[in-house]
Amino acid sequence: MGKNNGLKVPKEAEGIAESAQALRAIRDRPQKTRRVVLIAATTAVLIAMAACKQNPTTPTTPTNAYPFGTYVGSFNGVNAYSNGVQDYFSSQDNFYNNFNTGVKWLCIEYVQRYYLQIYGIAINPFMGSANTFYSRASVAGLLSYPNGGSEAPQVGDIICSNGGSSGHVAIVREVGSNYINVIQQNWSNSASDNSDTLSRNGNTVDPFDLYSGYPIVGWLRSPRSVR
Repeated sequence: MGKNNGLKVPKEAEGIAESAQALRAIRDRPQKTRRVVLIAATTAVLIAMAACKQNPTTPTTPTNAYPFGTYVGSFNGVNAYSNGVQDYFSSQDNFYNNFNTGVKWLCIEYVQRYYLQIYGIAINPFMGSANTFYSRASVAGLLSYPNGGSEAPQVGDIICSNGGSSGHVAIVREVGSNYINVIQQNWSNSASDNSDTLSRNGNTVDPFDLYSGYPIVGWLRSPRSVR
C-alpha cells in the first residue's frame, strides 16, 4: 500500500488494497476472461470489507451508551458521567471549586476531577491528552510505576494507556489478587464504566481492551496516598 506514515495497517485492509489492484489489472486481461475475473475480484473485495467491519481496530461505542451527561457511577463521592459517544468533544469545560477539571465528560476530566476532589491536587494544566499522562507524571508531582514492574497498582492510582489516537485513563477502585476494577468516563459510556475489570498477573495488568489494544503503560499515584 506504499507509505503509511508509521500506522499499522490491518491485514483485512491490506486485503482490500490487493483486491482493488486485481480489479485494476482486469483491463489488461483478454476480453473473454474479463467477466470471470471481475466476478472473482469483486467477491474478494466484498469479503475483505466485511472482515474489516467485523474486526475493528479501535473500540466503538456500544449501542446501549447513555446520553451525554447521564450519571454512570461514583467512587469516593466523585461522580462519573457519559460522554454520549467516544469521539464526541463537547468543548464545555467542567469546574470543581473554581478549578478547571477539563472538557465534559472525557476520561481525563474524571481523573483530574478525582485527584482534585480527593487529594487536593490540580493536575489538569500539566497532563495533556490521556496518552501523555504517564510521561508527564513528574511535572504534575505524581509518582509513576511501569506496568510489569516491582510496584503493584493500588486503589486511587491512575491507570494509563497510550492506545488508540488519544489513549485512555481510569481510576483504580479495587485491587484483587488477579484483577483490578476501575471507574472511568468515555469508555462504554454506560453503567459498566462504574466498575470495569482488568485482569492482572502479578504486577502486569492486561489492556483495557484485549481485542483492539489500549495496552497499559503503567499507573500514577499521588504522594499523599503512598502507603
